[in-house]
Amino acid sequence: MKNVKSVKQSNGKRLKIQKRLLLVNIDELHRDYKKKLNADGLKLFGLSIFATLRPAHVITVGSSGTHSVCVCVYHQNVKLMLAAIHVDERHYFMGKLVCSVYNQACMMERCSSCPGPERLREFLLDLTEEEGDEIFYKKWTQTDGSKLETITEEKDEFIESLVKLVGNLTKHHFIARSQSAYFANYAIQGYYWMNEHATLLPFMAYMKKEDGSPFNTPICVISNHLTHDTLTVHAFFAPHEADFGLKAEWHFFASCHGKSACDGIGGTLKRLARLAKNVDNIKTFYVCSDVVKNNAATIERRMGEAVVVPGTRSLHCFIPINSFQLKASPLSGPESDFKVYDVLPHRNIFDLKPCVVKEFIACIYEENGLWYLAQICSIDLVNSEFKVKFMSPDGESGFIRGYKPTKDFAMVSIHSVLLKIDSLRHTTRLPRILKINQEEYDVISVKYTNRMADGF
Repeated sequence: MKNVKSVKQSNGKRLKIQKRLLLVNIDELHRDYKKKLNADGLKLFGLSIFATLRPAHVITVGSSGTHSVCVCVYHQNVKLMLAAIHVDERHYFMGKLVCSVYNQACMMERCSSCPGPERLREFLLDLTEEEGDEIFYKKWTQTDGSKLETITEEKDEFIESLVKLVGNLTKHHFIARSQSAYFANYAIQGYYWMNEHATLLPFMAYMKKEDGSPFNTPICVISNHLTHDTLTVHAFFAPHEADFGLKAEWHFFASCHGKSACDGIGGTLKRLARLAKNVDNIKTFYVCSDVVKNNAATIERRMGEAVVVPGTRSLHCFIPINSFQLKASPLSGPESDFKVYDVLPHRNIFDLKPCVVKEFIACIYEENGLWYLAQICSIDLVNSEFKVKFMSPDGESGFIRGYKPTKDFAMVSIHSVLLKIDSLRHTTRLPRILKINQEEYDVISVKYTNRMADGF
């Protein structure tokens, strides 16, 4: 399929425009169009006129040269069963199970007023009254890849299977719609990672200028490491907070729903590479396989001790709290219902209660990852952090020569504190220089090494 289409302009000249693939059919798009304009009280075009207004460079699925796109197995299996009894129902009869398909409580768990499965069962019995004793239908199965199979069931078994599928669909359907709305058309479709030649990890960076105006930059990580797993992604994204002070949250679409700018970035990059053209508008980074392997060795202990979050696939919003905990929710945005999960064992958590102002601690400075001695200036018990004044140089460099006070202040979380210092003393030769004993230095060194091995 050619990448562009020659489109005649109003001035009579032809302009080559990159093709765009329409991922829904015209009828579905027209229904959404009518719903929006009816709500706004505007005049509507009929389906035939609406179809003629499709831009020439926007092509439909099934046009010459296009490939089939993956679909959601949860929705499709219900749709295939309904097709077997000659029914085209947009909400898949979920409205027979719940009070409202737009109500979170009904769709996620069922409220006390929801009709339940019996109402749907009776409705389907009436609907299939004229069907034969056996019903044939298609079903997507997933064992070793996806496969479309033909299933034969007795009418009663068919109805029970359909009631069960529709009941399981409500939660997935609501999550898919809510997550799509949260991202406001910024969707992420599951990638098929080809283990040939290279790994691509495309993403869109949304940022703000100094004046507050938004802008975005398409970015793609390229690697010759052909295994796309947790360790690989960690190697690609590990520096985002340690190096740049940027905190991250993870938000996911429901399974198999949505396309996003990420798909366009990856597709554009591969298309231009195939045509041997320069990539001007996409920022690319190369991470070699050795970096990924070294990173895997660095966090091996941490990954081995990681605690599994129960029900991970049902959660779509993950926000880190500290190095040992995160909070997660099935939904993003204002409808979030967060629960806190431990992801690493809580060890070496510093107890700030015995500490008092003007005492000294050893702590890791997040900006450069080195440990320093620091004097406590104030204690925030609510947020579990200290305001400290650092000493110079860093802990390792100053052990022999000694440390001296500076005027550098910072807020330090208890997760960055290694030890409360008891042996700090002035030297007799230079009163402004302070030192710690070998025993405390060794304890700090061990704690620091373990903490960095845990990924800090």
